[in-house]
Amino acid sequence: SLSLSLAGLEVAPASTLASEVIDRIGPSLPNPDPKRGGAVPNVICGNRVGVSAVNHSSGAIRGNEIVENRLCGIHVSRSSCPSIVNNLISGPAIGIHCQISARPVVVENDIARNRVGIKCESGAVPSVKGNRFEANVVGVAIDSAGLGIYEKNDLTASTECAVKVTGSETASILYVIVSLSSLFALN
Repeated sequence: SLSLSLAGLEVAPASTLASEVIDRIGPSLPNPDPKRGGAVPNVICGNRVGVSAVNHSSGAIRGNEIVENRLCGIHVSRSSCPSIVNNLISGPAIGIHCQISARPVVVENDIARNRVGIKCESGAVPSVKGNRFEANVVGVAIDSAGLGIYEKNDLTASTECAVKVTGSETASILYVIVSLSSLFALN
């Protein structure tokens, strides 16, 4: 099993001593983001896919700015179960794409200005709680046997609809806060 952890840390070559890193970047990291736990975020920008967790991978994707990636910000597939916590995930395509038995835990992220904020399909079972979806075309799209629990998320200013369910009857949508959006499109 592969483990992935991104937490706003600078990675130095193995030969670099900790004191050399401190001398180079200083005793505290520059421009800490208090909203992201005080860490300096990794900025993952302009890629085909920002972060991909596949083939039974786990770990944490935490406190990052994942922006302007062409296909999706985070792709989770093939029985992977990462924790996706406290990230900014923004446009233009899919913010988080869950498929093929993925089981990510998606908590307290800002997911904004995407075609689809989070897309769940093909037997994926995410737990999506306490996230802020803003100005997406569709906030949450559940289709093609997508499952999951969607709880206490704030969906604001979606241009098409906040939640779109197509061909899935088993997703649980609880305590969704919706404002300035039409709530559901069921196909």
